[in-house]
Amino acid sequence: MEGKTIEKLEEQAYEQQFIKGRPWWQEIVLVCALVAPNFVFGNEYLLLVLPFLLLYFDYAFWKPFLSNPRQTLVSKGALRYFWPVILFVFLALMNKIINGGEISCLKDYYAAFYLIPVLLFTGNRLFTQRTYVVFIAFVLIETAFGVIQYLTNDRSLLLPLTEETHIQSKALLYDSRVYGFGVNSSVFALHVFIAFLFLLAAGFKRLTYWLVFAGLIGGMILSFGRAVVVMSVLFFTLTFMQLLWNNRKELKQVIGHRYFLRVVLSAVLLIGLFVSPWMQDNLARGGKTEQLEYNDLAFSWDTIPMSCSEQHALPLKEPSQLDTTTTLSRNFLELTKRINTSGRKLIWLNYVDYLSEHPWTGNGSNKLQFRALDPKTRKVNLIHAHNSFFVFFGSHGFILGALYLLLLLVWWQRKNTAIIGVILAYSLLQYGIFWGFSLMDIVFMAALMAPINLLNIGYKR
Repeated sequence: MEGKTIEKLEEQAYEQQFIKGRPWWQEIVLVCALVAPNFVFGNEYLLLVLPFLLLYFDYAFWKPFLSNPRQTLVSKGALRYFWPVILFVFLALMNKIINGGEISCLKDYYAAFYLIPVLLFTGNRLFTQRTYVVFIAFVLIETAFGVIQYLTNDRSLLLPLTEETHIQSKALLYDSRVYGFGVNSSVFALHVFIAFLFLLAAGFKRLTYWLVFAGLIGGMILSFGRAVVVMSVLFFTLTFMQLLWNNRKELKQVIGHRYFLRVVLSAVLLIGLFVSPWMQDNLARGGKTEQLEYNDLAFSWDTIPMSCSEQHALPLKEPSQLDTTTTLSRNFLELTKRINTSGRKLIWLNYVDYLSEHPWTGNGSNKLQFRALDPKTRKVNLIHAHNSFFVFFGSHGFILGALYLLLLLVWWQRKNTAIIGVILAYSLLQYGIFWGFSLMDIVFMAALMAPINLLNIGYKR
């Protein structure tokens, strides 16, 4: 009984701090640091500024932990979050040393799993309701910028205008996608997707909520990530189900609550948009067929100049070089034969082929990527799986991969099922989580570790 009381008090304290937030200027600085690496001229390492900002802004919270480290290292939190991470990092490091291959450049010393402790640290205390509001405001500004890009037929306005950045056709949304502030449309679409995840817990009043909702629909259409469209529908559907389950003992009060009606109407509008013939035609890319081949030009990799990263990536095999007779390959091709995956079929088959040959150690805990020669530019393209789980298991193998998934279950507070579930589903269609330390990784870890249901913030009994 005493343990439950303490847990309840901790949840109440977390909820109060989440709603109160930090001063607005601090929230703006944190969001700027959060999105800076996604800008056209950003760098992924800029994200490492975040933990230092948190140490400075929330020093009063971290001071007890820093002033008595010995007691902290044997606490309940350390047994749950610190020591299991140290174990995973150690095992992954051993896998890298033993099976990771030759170290020939400085970048070979780096691995994404080194940053898991920083990810836990940042995800634990970064987000508040004000952070959500500031992030959504940023996405709305990016959407307004995207409208200008669409009207001027220039996908970027920040990058040099080329054949790739010039919108040559607006017949399909896929052909007219704009980049927002990012280097491609996928970054813009990711921002819109995360803004949808934040929307219900941001605490907007009725009119403001629907104006923001309409703005995010506009951003979703302008960036047109097909995975984002599908996952946005799934998110509001799961939120509806989670709200009913969490408040199943008082259904009459919940059904009549305006927050419940807001969730239902949002889900209905998104489902209506999703099932419309116009959207279905765009999701199917106008019925275009998909080529499984990537490059049919004859060449030798020995004649292509490559950087260190490109040399470490594996050559992408064409269909004729892959064994597509296995049960897994045949079932995969059968399931996706009517789906235009924008070239993912060949990439996924390459990952399946590699995992069948290296199931236990993967790529020695080095990020598994493939390389291919762009038939237009004759330059090397580094290709990831557009699927977080293929990349993760391909990098670490099934033993370490299963261990990390087990750690995620240990860290999960049995809350925020809708947010976590939709991020996992999104990561089956895109490279969402498991980058190491990225925007989506931080959002996912924050939802996983939060001791309260963030979607219930908007529901007041």
